[in-house]
Amino acid sequence: MTIAEAKRFYETDRQEYIPEKNREFMAWLYEKLQKGYNPYLDLESIKDLIQKIKTWYEMKYPNRELEYRKGVISTEFEGINNISENMDFEQLRYRLHHSELETLDCKYRSNSGYCQPDWGGYDQRISDSTGWIDFIGFKVDAQLPSEMKIVRMMSATAIGGLISPYEMTRLDDFLPTVPTEFITIKDLIDIIRNSSNMTSTDLDKIEFTHETDLELRTKIFDMINLALIYSKETIPEYGQERARKFSEDVNAKYNISISTPDITELILNTRESTDRIERLRISNLKRKVKKIEKKNN
Repeated sequence: MTIAEAKRFYETDRQEYIPEKNREFMAWLYEKLQKGYNPYLDLESIKDLIQKIKTWYEMKYPNRELEYRKGVISTEFEGINNISENMDFEQLRYRLHHSELETLDCKYRSNSGYCQPDWGGYDQRISDSTGWIDFIGFKVDAQLPSEMKIVRMMSATAIGGLISPYEMTRLDDFLPTVPTEFITIKDLIDIIRNSSNMTSTDLDKIEFTHETDLELRTKIFDMINLALIYSKETIPEYGQERARKFSEDVNAKYNISISTPDITELILNTRESTDRIERLRISNLKRKVKKIEKKNN
């Protein structure tokens, strides 16, 4: 990329890696908040998380190291050591606080969607030979043939939303057969929806929160990619290389598929700086989101 092309690239930066300047993200977040979603992080905290991870990857892969890989060697910096192997994703996680980790890990959490002081939205924590296991509790409302309504209290693992065969025996009066293996929260929701005598608003809320948590994480990762590429501390090619490394790390850690934006496509698809009407729309969305955040807190 020539100097002129790089200048043009930065001039068309819409700063969509800043949450409150990303209209698509703000519209999505406002819609979810209106439906009762309660994220671990508010707007400012999401912005801080993006900046932390961006800074980590810029420190992990400095310009001088990327230049060296391309054969550009400066005697002044020839003694630079490669520390990238020591700055792996787990080391980054050690430097994030609890709510940031919960946002990235996307465990199932209790139906209120709130971050509890002790367990971060989990209802029970049990220790076994492998370590601590978090569980969430939920209710299933059922109706007996006598038309008597009863409530069954159940639990699932926070990681994976797994429900044991023992837990499923609590519903043996309402099921033709009780599963003999672990099932997921999604499986149980399908069972209940196909049943004429069971309901669970708890599970509906839990599933909504979990799916929204996953969406939020993807959107945060996308903004981190943009922040790395558009960083003024480097050149676009090096920014894209850092973004590629970041995507590789999170894909391996969370078994997902985040792609790195292509610089050429960004140049072709990026419009000129945001117009006045667009800025007003974003400002209005920000005001609405802040209002809901204040109410939730």
